[in-house]
Amino acid sequence: MAHEQEHVSNAYKQASQGNGEVIQASVRIQTASCPECGRTYVAGGETTTQIRYNEENPYGQAFKIQDAASVSGQNINLGT
Repeated sequence: MAHEQEHVSNAYKQASQGNGEVIQASVRIQTASCPECGRTYVAGGETTTQIRYNEENPYGQAFKIQDAASVSGQNINLGT
């Protein structure tokens, strides 16, 4: 959970640096069970954030495009 919270904190930091606002931030923790002992443990997590930037700034649109390009392709679905 602490690792995923770092992603949320980074989103707020990135939004404040780019004159933006965090619209939504959510964390989903995934669990699994040990087949031998049956104990449940945290197997991973997923953080989703949405940032809206101030478009009144003449550089806002360019910043948004640059930000989108930096995160494109970072999410890979290996479940298929």
